Amino acid sequence: MQELIALGAVRIHYSLWRVQVKQAKPILHLVRGRHAIVFRRSRGISVPSMSPGKGELDIGTVVLIAYRLPKWSSRKRAALSRALSGVPAMKVGRCLYMVPQLKASKAPVYQRLILTSTELARFLDDRDFKVEQLSNLRVVYPVNQEPLLRAYIEAQTEKIERLNRACRRLRQPTLDNVPVDAAGLRKLLSSYRLRYRSLRDIVLYLRKEMGVDLRPALKRAYVALMSCRVLLESPAQ
Repeated sequence: MQELIALGAVRIHYSLWRVQVKQAKPILHLVRGRHAIVFRRSRGISVPSMSPGKGELDIGTVVLIAYRLPKWSSRKRAALSRALSGVPAMKVGRCLYMVPQLKASKAPVYQRLILTSTELARFLDDRDFKVEQLSNLRVVYPVNQEPLLRAYIEAQTEKIERLNRACRRLRQPTLDNVPVDAAGLRKLLSSYRLRYRSLRDIVLYLRKEMGVDLRPALKRAYVALMSCRVLLESPAQ
C-alpha cells in the first residue's frame, strides 16, 4: 500500500486505486507477478473473445462496480446476494465486481433477462449502498488474460454449482425419511426456481456473447431442482 502511495496512486475503494498515465510504468513494474488487475480507459466498447485456438483471449470492455455496505442489515445483504446471482459478474476485490460491458445495441436483447452493470449500480444505490461505477475499462495487466478469463468462467460455474448443492441438501431429508416442514421447503424451492431462471439467462448470455457453453452444468442443477420438486410435491408430503 505504501509503495502505491509513494508512486502517486490514489485509493478510491478498499482494493481499487486510480493512477495517472505517467505513473503507469512504475506501477505495472510494482504489481508484476502479483495477483493484481490493471485497467485503462477505452474510448469504445469491444466485445469479449474467448477463442484460444485463434490466439484471441480478451475479456473485452468491462465495468467495475464498487460499493460500501450501509449499516448492518441481513435483509440488504440477502437482497445484494439475489441481485448478484442475476449478473454475469466476477468478484475481483472486497465489495468490488467486474461486469462485461454491453454495447448499447445489445442491451435491449437482454432486457429483463440479466441485470446490466447500470441496473446493478441503480439497484445498490436505491438500497442506500454507496456505489461507484467505472465504465469503458480494458485490462492491460495481466497481459495474458487466459487466467482471468478462466477465473471468470469458474465464477459463473460456481453460481450454478451452489444452486445444485442447495437443491441436493434440500431433498436429502426426504430421501432419508426424516420429517420435514413441507411448507418451509416449498418456499425454499420457489426461491431456487427464481435462482435457476436467473442462471439460465446468464448461461444464454455467456453462450451468445462469449462463446462459453455452461449448459451441461446448468442441466445438472435443473435435474437436482426437478428432483426436489418431485419429492416435495409428492402425495406423501
